[in-house]
Amino acid sequence: MDSLALHSLLTALTWLLLTLLLLLLLLIARFFERLSGKRTHYRLLLLPILCFTGAAAQVASAPEGNPLVYGLAFVGGSILSVFCFMLYRKMTLR
Repeated sequence: MDSLALHSLLTALTWLLLTLLLLLLLLIARFFERLSGKRTHYRLLLLPILCFTGAAAQVASAPEGNPLVYGLAFVGGSILSVFCFMLYRKMTLR
């Protein structure tokens, strides 16, 4: 197994674990919305999943520095950060 194939495999594994964690967060937000009746906008988590999927696909195909990868990761991380902060506020405030 050459280093490029190993890099692609590790990228896919990292993407899979990140996606599973985001799906778990989506299920937690959905459960809280159904339980409390407050809108959590849990479908918004599909955007970071799509951004990270695009970034992982770009990295797996061409591992050298690509501005598109950094842009997609930044957008996905920003949306995820805002969503987590909003969910935290909804779950901890009255």
